[in-house]
Amino acid sequence: MLRAENISKSFVKNNKEFLALNNISFQLDNAEIYGLIGLNGAGKTTLLRLLSGIYNCTSGFISYEDIDIRAFNMANPYQISYLSSDTQVYQRLTIREYLSFFAKIKELPKMVFEERLKEYSSKLKLTQELNTLLEHTSTGTRQKAAFISAIINHPKYLFLDEPFANIDILMVDEMINTINALRDHGTSVIISSHNLYEIETIADKVIYLENGQIKLNSSIQELHKESEGQRLRNIILCKMKEAN
Repeated sequence: MLRAENISKSFVKNNKEFLALNNISFQLDNAEIYGLIGLNGAGKTTLLRLLSGIYNCTSGFISYEDIDIRAFNMANPYQISYLSSDTQVYQRLTIREYLSFFAKIKELPKMVFEERLKEYSSKLKLTQELNTLLEHTSTGTRQKAAFISAIINHPKYLFLDEPFANIDILMVDEMINTINALRDHGTSVIISSHNLYEIETIADKVIYLENGQIKLNSSIQELHKESEGQRLRNIILCKMKEAN
């Protein structure tokens, strides 16, 4: 279980303090998928970077299984995985070399790596490009390779920031199936995306951020029940109009 308690994060911009997240709390249960949504600048990326340990909280507390995030990371290396929305791949490596590099960092046994490389490259249509330099591949191909690098070790906690950007609809479906399979084997996931159809398809629950605060935290099932079956897009648009 992940628990965020009264966390805030501020930055200094143009000699002024900017509060990106303002005293938010929630918990992510084991083997659960949360959709993280909100307008640009709402604080989604900042939250994912706090949860992954890239940023430290200005105030508040983040724990995994009742252990402080720093202690958890030290005791359970590579069990928290984060895919950035602006991931820069090592373009002078082939796809195979790139993924092998991450597998070695994450101490994945070679046999396990080869099995998962075969599985995921087949699912995401990368098998024929494994020996191609990343600089010679498409943006979508690089995104798929980055996605595999984040999941190759089957982390316990997975944070994905716009993972479906530049991906065609068939491969998005395969990525969703892959994420669901990871969840079925115990991985807890938070996905940030502007595509509410994808969030509605995959998420168990949704958090809607606005100006660094949580304005909605509910299960998809409850939202549908309360709104008499309306689509998530319509529900969120109504919330936005109410707020403004």
